[in-house]
Amino acid sequence: MGGVLLGVVAIALAVAISPMRTSAAILVLLSDRARRAGPLYLIGFAVGISLATGLGLWLGIALEIDSSHQPRRAVSIVILAAGLLLLALASWSWQNRPRKTDSAAPVLPRWLRSLEGLSPPMALALGFGLSVLSFKNLGLILVGTLRIAQDDTTKVETLLLAVVFIVVCCLGVAIPVLWYMFGGERSTEQLGTWKEWLTTHSSWATAISTAIGGLLLVAKGLEGLI
Repeated sequence: MGGVLLGVVAIALAVAISPMRTSAAILVLLSDRARRAGPLYLIGFAVGISLATGLGLWLGIALEIDSSHQPRRAVSIVILAAGLLLLALASWSWQNRPRKTDSAAPVLPRWLRSLEGLSPPMALALGFGLSVLSFKNLGLILVGTLRIAQDDTTKVETLLLAVVFIVVCCLGVAIPVLWYMFGGERSTEQLGTWKEWLTTHSSWATAISTAIGGLLLVAKGLEGLI
């Protein structure tokens, strides 16, 4: 189980590393309604990740029970294609990242800047939407859950691995939210520092995290085909 756990955690960390989703969490936490909106954003995100994980486990178990190799081969081809697409997107993001010679200071997209006025119900919906409406996230969650479901583990071990996977996937959003709730007076100042860092470095951080996700998908797709 130890080897499976390390692989699952590595895939979950690739999901967790998402500058856009972390930036959205920080901006929600810097709003006037952060005390309610922040936790609801995290809850929505966790629910979305949990639902996607449950569907992935169901698919993995179904493929394991099916005696035919055709469904597995088809899934492997889709995973491989998704990985190659993510690598292409990562390359594009890297090539179009702001250069140090650019005179204009980097700014977050307009839709992200508008989140500072988000209502708590909309924060809940946003967290859910950002968790599942992501090609990278869905691909990595599928790979992670297939890894869990198709390994020789007991039902209890499968459940524990799924819980660990969900928790690690949510770290990129959970860390700023928990810091805001329990960090005391310094929490808002620290969140502002994190916001500035993500604004400056989000382009290359997004490219690298997307490339990591693409490599993991390509490796899983090739493994299934070979």
